[in-house]
Amino acid sequence: MKYEFEKMIMGKGRKNLRIPDTAFSKGEISTQFYSRKNNSTTLKKSVLSDKIVNAIVSAQKLDFNIFFGQKDGLDVFIGAFDNASVPGSNYIIMFSDRKKITKIAATNINSHYLYTMLLAYNLYYKDKEAIKYYSEIDTTTGMIDSDQQKQLFILNDNIYWTAKELDGINVLDSNTAKDDIIEIINEVVPHLTSNITSLLNENMVVITSSLKVNIDRDIPLYEVPVIVSKRKNSSEYKKEVLNKNYFIYKDEKELAGLPEELVIRYKSGQEAFEKYASTMDNDIFPLVKALTKMNVICLTGEAGGGKTTIASAIAGCLGLPLITINGNNDTDYASMILDYGAKNGTTFAIEKPALLAYIHGGVVVIDEITRIKGEMSTALNAMLDTRQYYDAPNGIQYKKNPNFKVICTMNQGAGYSTEELDTSLIDRFNIVKYIQDPKKELAIEIISNSTGYTNKDIINKMWDVKTLIDEKAREEEAISRTSLRGVIDWINQSFITGEFVESAINTIIGKLILKDSSIYSQNIDYLMNDCDNELVAYAVSEIRDMFEDEDCLDTDFD
Repeated sequence: MKYEFEKMIMGKGRKNLRIPDTAFSKGEISTQFYSRKNNSTTLKKSVLSDKIVNAIVSAQKLDFNIFFGQKDGLDVFIGAFDNASVPGSNYIIMFSDRKKITKIAATNINSHYLYTMLLAYNLYYKDKEAIKYYSEIDTTTGMIDSDQQKQLFILNDNIYWTAKELDGINVLDSNTAKDDIIEIINEVVPHLTSNITSLLNENMVVITSSLKVNIDRDIPLYEVPVIVSKRKNSSEYKKEVLNKNYFIYKDEKELAGLPEELVIRYKSGQEAFEKYASTMDNDIFPLVKALTKMNVICLTGEAGGGKTTIASAIAGCLGLPLITINGNNDTDYASMILDYGAKNGTTFAIEKPALLAYIHGGVVVIDEITRIKGEMSTALNAMLDTRQYYDAPNGIQYKKNPNFKVICTMNQGAGYSTEELDTSLIDRFNIVKYIQDPKKELAIEIISNSTGYTNKDIINKMWDVKTLIDEKAREEEAISRTSLRGVIDWINQSFITGEFVESAINTIIGKLILKDSSIYSQNIDYLMNDCDNELVAYAVSEIRDMFEDEDCLDTDFD
């Protein structure tokens, strides 16, 4: 959904139902729901007035008009009502700065036609698209099926308005400012440009039907709506994730019965959660929610960009054991999936971490999946299949746990290719997410934890100079870039040498030099003054200016 809607309240005909989540249901005086004639705490009046509902439904009779215009930079809405409770023509005038209502004037401010005006106001600005979308429900039989509840909830929510809509508004009532209202009407009328009553009319059949459903107790499975909210944005997902809303196992006590290997791996996931989750970019958090419905995501990006750390943090956010498989020659089938042992002349299978996760639930992070080969690749391909069983070479069929999740990482850029990656394996990916360099806060945590270097002021400066070098590379349209891994190498080398400038030339700048065959020396003066590579010269100059007077101290390492 695109819009955030207020909490719902029930309307016509439900005399025995208190409005939930309001002062009405707590026996308190309340102005939360705006009805000048309905502020009683008695049970009889703890239901929204029928007049409000009837006023909205009566829009289909077209016995009134609502006009729109603009005056002095404000939008103006005027409703002319001939059948209000006060005899004669009644007018409601609303001014808006396109963000909120700024002034209301009315010949009868207590008129429940005010709700009709509010409906038109919201339809005009923000809800027309939403109601149109959610109005695509079948009303041909005169009744709405229970499987269309979601649309009805939205519609009901658009019918009722709370006092929040009118907070802080200058209200003029004819009882106290009759002459002022007449003057406003006369001034505004020449500026009216359109009749917007049809905004109400085109949706009224569905709105009326939803009201009927709201009072019909015989529809199977119908439940009274409580809250409807828009799709969450990234910051809302972040809050939910950090509150551990998506944890499968809240703590180690809930792991009772799981293999000890997975208990240990659960602790690894929680370490990643504690270290990195709060500093992840906001657009990463929706991936946690995605993995509650899906099974496989792939993180791709430049080498050394922190993908593995982010993958581990996502695993930790799910409250599941974390198993990491490195895409190198040291990782084989027997160490991660299935091995065999023998005792008393009998051979038996030994289930390894990845298979244990498949059976009991867990997140397997496959680092650099393009490097997984042979039997290991075949097994992973089979385990990622949509089938619910893995047929192991030992003849045993293992059932997949619904909490078995996989996060793959894959490098992009020069020297990396997906050509050798099995096409069927690519098809297993539910989501492919490109990971840019992590934001500074996360990068600093990753670098500090990876190197044991605790001087975060220096790491902060290193990340700043890395950013400057990359910006220069973009200006020069150079292929070369620095990386988070390059900064880690820089610190590790500085630990050995005790200084930062030469260490940078041998690591983070050295990787830029390797990509230019014309550079024949790593001498600082040569690189700054005689080297034809402007990017390398710029990088050396910036690093020397920032770090020439800095020492790398042993005491800054854990």
